[in-house]
Amino acid sequence: MATNATPSDNFDGHDQSTDSEPDWESVARDALVQLFFSRKSDLQGSLGTIESRIGTLSDSELTAEHIKQFRRDFYDVQRLVEEDIVPLVDGVEPYEDATLNLSYGRLAEGLDVRWDDVAELPRKSEIEANEEGDDADE
Repeated sequence: MATNATPSDNFDGHDQSTDSEPDWESVARDALVQLFFSRKSDLQGSLGTIESRIGTLSDSELTAEHIKQFRRDFYDVQRLVEEDIVPLVDGVEPYEDATLNLSYGRLAEGLDVRWDDVAELPRKSEIEANEEGDDADE
């Protein structure tokens, strides 16, 4: 691929010199490169928006929607790396804590519980203190 080429310049995976079957590994890698390029562009756009709006010369405000869009774009890049690229690389373990990118509300929603119910549960330290008190009474 040429230095200034875009990921779609050689996307079909066919060997142009013969009329043979496409090299499916090459097709998959080219598709992955194209997807990565797209995700990277989205993330760069979100970062640029944040950067321009927090600058001292900016007349525009940074909004919650800008931050939400950045988080979506960031998570899309991370998910692409963890789900599609990491399995191709020897010696790299998948990131296990992908749920750290979720807000507590989204995590509760994914677990099919209400956040208010979770917030009312006793804390680990409270449970341990009660257990220690029960042991002392025996």
